[in-house]
Parts: sequence; C-alpha cells; structure tokens
Amino acid sequence: MTDLLKLKETASYNDRSIKTLVRSIAMSQQQFSLILARCNYQQLRQQMAQRLRQQSPFQIQDIVLPASVKTLYTTLQANTQNRGPGQIGAAALMVFGLETVVAIDELLASTNQVRDEFRKIFLSGSFVGNGRYRYQNDPFSPGFQKLGRSHH
Repeated sequence: MTDLLKLKETASYNDRSIKTLVRSIAMSQQQFSLILARCNYQQLRQQMAQRLRQQSPFQIQDIVLPASVKTLYTTLQANTQNRGPGQIGAAALMVFGLETVVAIDELLASTNQVRDEFRKIFLSGSFVGNGRYRYQNDPFSPGFQKLGRSHH
C-alpha cells in the first residue's frame, strides 16, 4: 500500500509542477524569464515535456543542445534567428541536453558573461532549461541563475 501511496503522491506532485510551469510561462509573456526545471529520468522528462505542451496554451519550441556546444546564447540565437528582434516565435524555449554538455563549465561561464543579452533577444518568451545538471558551485549561481526560478 505504501508504494501505491508514493506513486499517487508523485503523480500529484508532477501535476502541480506542470500547472506551475504553465502559469510561469503565462506570467512571463513580454518579458524574459528563466525557469529551471529538473527531471532526473529521461522517460519521465519526455512525458512531462509532452504534458507541458498539451496543457500549455502557448507554443513551446524545443532545442536540443549537442554535447559539443560551447555557448548557450549563440546556440539559442542561431536556433531562433529567423525572427525579428525580441521574437522567438514561441512563447517558450525548452532546452534539453544540458546534462550531456562536455565543456559544461565553459558553457556556464560564457552564459554568465552574456546574461543581460538574454533579456534583449528573448523579450517575448520564457526559457525552460530541462536537464539533470545540478547547479552547485558554478558560474551560473551568482549571476545568471538570479534571473531564474527553479522547479524540481
């Protein structure tokens, strides 16, 4: 009976998390918002991302980072470049693959250096980071992560 109770509690928690993310995306329209969402299991991450897309009235664009990526900003900019200034074409970007990046320290340091540029380019949407990388003692903490809200 305990396993069934844990399963129900987990499902309820996941439902609340999806609702919170949808609300956060809605509240961040017309302004940059960094939302860090962590999901520790790939299958669950895929299910949660699909549920987020289904429950959100907003368009969400997926971007998968290659393991060799060196800069987050230019990668996101290149993947959203065909739009006007401040227009990403979707209400949110959902970025996958942060946990696979080989040079994660370099990526985080370069992202921190251009953190104010995110607000200029991504005016009309949210950025949802989704991965298993834990932000502990990294260059994100003092600067870039201050822009974000974390959801686990």
